[in-house]
Amino acid sequence: MAWSTTGPLVLLQVRVATAVTTCRFRHRPPSDRVVADAHLHDALRDLQNCPEAVYGRRKMVHYLRRQGFDVAFCTVDRLMGQLGLTGVVRG
Repeated sequence: MAWSTTGPLVLLQVRVATAVTTCRFRHRPPSDRVVADAHLHDALRDLQNCPEAVYGRRKMVHYLRRQGFDVAFCTVDRLMGQLGLTGVVRG
């Protein structure tokens, strides 16, 4: 492995940029996705004792859209997986 004379200088520049980025990350407000996921997470968690809790991904998306949420299939699929919700399997 060959060492160059600019190696440590580049490393110092990377560390400074990383430290600044980390500081910005800690003080950054939550993203739109995190806020929207929190609302959907609460809506899905509130359904756990309702008959709608046995809905699968497709019916759950349509149910949430009827409730006024603008939601995509992939978002509901991801959040249902995080909550451990699955629809009733026939057969």
